[in-house]
Amino acid sequence: MFTPIDSKLTPKVLIVGAGPAGLVLALSLLQNGVPVRIVDKAPKHPVGQRGSGIQPRSMELYRTLGVLDDILREHIPVPKIRNYEVESGFSQVISVLDTSPFMTPTPECPYLNPILLGQSRTQGILRHHLSRLGREVELGTELVDIEQHDDCVTCRLKKTKEDGSIEEEVLKTEYVVGSDGGRGFIRKKMGFPFLGETRHGEHWVIADVRIKNLDKSYWHMWGDFQNTLLTIRPTDDADNDEFWIAIAGPDIDWQNLSTSPDHFIEGVRKLSGLQSLEFSEVMTLNYYRINIRMTDSFSKGRVFLAGDAAHAHPFIGGQGMNTSIQDSFNLGWKLALATKSLASPRLLDSYSVERLPVVAKLLELTKEYLQKAVDLDPHVDAPEEDSPYHRGIRLYQLDVNCRGSPVVVDRLDEETYKLGKRLRAGDRAPDAPGIVPLNAGLRPGATHLFDIFSSNKHTALIFFKDSENAKPYLELLEHYPPNNVLPVIVLQQGDERSVDVFAKTNVVQDSAGHVWRSYSTEHDTKIAIVRPDGCVGALGISPDVVDEYRKLVFGTCAT
Repeated sequence: MFTPIDSKLTPKVLIVGAGPAGLVLALSLLQNGVPVRIVDKAPKHPVGQRGSGIQPRSMELYRTLGVLDDILREHIPVPKIRNYEVESGFSQVISVLDTSPFMTPTPECPYLNPILLGQSRTQGILRHHLSRLGREVELGTELVDIEQHDDCVTCRLKKTKEDGSIEEEVLKTEYVVGSDGGRGFIRKKMGFPFLGETRHGEHWVIADVRIKNLDKSYWHMWGDFQNTLLTIRPTDDADNDEFWIAIAGPDIDWQNLSTSPDHFIEGVRKLSGLQSLEFSEVMTLNYYRINIRMTDSFSKGRVFLAGDAAHAHPFIGGQGMNTSIQDSFNLGWKLALATKSLASPRLLDSYSVERLPVVAKLLELTKEYLQKAVDLDPHVDAPEEDSPYHRGIRLYQLDVNCRGSPVVVDRLDEETYKLGKRLRAGDRAPDAPGIVPLNAGLRPGATHLFDIFSSNKHTALIFFKDSENAKPYLELLEHYPPNNVLPVIVLQQGDERSVDVFAKTNVVQDSAGHVWRSYSTEHDTKIAIVRPDGCVGALGISPDVVDEYRKLVFGTCAT
């Protein structure tokens, strides 16, 4: 378990914006023992669905943070889509589409099925875990000015109290992260360009609504993007008859639809042909215009951007929120080392270097899905691969990587990679079940690699066939800063000869052989160093890899 941090400690990082990106970053830093403040100018926490789709890679990261069990208790699976057409005022089902057919999990990928959970509930879970570590979101607190210095950032905060009075504060902190959304203050103040396009011809009106007399087991859809689209999706709050609704199209009356609940309800009834729908509450009602944009850098000096402040995605691909939390997970452990004076300066530079190409690629992917939806002829059966509603593994973010990063060490020879698809440094570190701890150094009940990986330290997996060959790796790992790396000897199936030799080191047996297969251990000795964000930071067959990676990440700060 992680130790709560005294709220009176001077914060080393100010996080502006308490959406998923800001909350994940705050949680990651607190788990690393870094005092933070997280502020949001909103007077109260938001409600509604917004980024509700949680992709498999995000579930893995939530597991590392220790919040996944709570999310899985509240989620719903992605429902099948019922397509309708309205004839003579009546709605008729014309087809049923499974956008996310069930996929059987594998040893390497234990989560292969996206899930749905309203963003407001996800944020509530993250805030609960934040509170357990001694930190609360400061609502009604706005960053109104920021000034960088060589050794700190000066911030001016304005807090609106419950009685309406204003209190101002000047805060000096080591780093500032803007996770304050697409219209946030920090990106504009710091002069980050927001490159891309706004789709002016496509209007969306979205709402969170309570409706009686509608089947909650399906996602209901009428029309198409070329004319007018109506989509009604059940939410995780099914007990309260809650649905998420969108009306979209080039010629919809978006001004009236987005400002008048009565007009919106009338539009839903007309487009669906379901006059019997009983609306009990319209909880949120907003106009949405699609932006496909990103900045050309995620940092300037001591100021960083994460999430929607740095990139805007069409929600059709379900990538925005998932990309945002990966930003924060990438940045969190690096900021933690920097604030503890354990990181070389280049480590923070790697945040932009690693995330920019990933975000650019994902934006192109979501743009592709959006265009497919716009061009789709509802009267022509499109092949599955051309359907915008076929959400295959391309959207699961399991292939997101940082290969070629300046702080990644890949020292396997090319001949090894020519043998077939092989894990490379910078890739997502795969899971493996069947782990059997052979000494008391690991957390009780650890049966997966994902049980061993941690948000606050590196994990060094050492594979060998001769115990003498493993000793140089362990000796070099002792030069890393204390409590920042967890060495783990991974023995093959049935091999228990070396347990006594490494009595002071964590030893596990790969009882099912999944670890050795996933990490492609054809060599007599090999090491894979997994970063706190679940990426392979270093991979090689020589002890030199251990020292090379230490110098890149920890620099001369290591002891």
